[in-house]
Amino acid sequence: MPDYYKINVDISFSSAEKPIGIRYLIRTSNGTFVTAGCEFGNSYLAEEGEYNRQSEQGSTSN
Repeated sequence: MPDYYKINVDISFSSAEKPIGIRYLIRTSNGTFVTAGCEFGNSYLAEEGEYNRQSEQGSTSN
């Protein structure tokens, strides 16, 4: 079992007319690939996208 997981995230936002893009890559502490993905969505402002992300995280229980 790895000591930890490393998650790299890249989020792009250019304007309200274009969708945001979220890309991520997860590896173990020894560098072994676990998974990667790409998501797209809509946001009118960068602040709105941040608010929506925080709201979704707060609504789930660990």
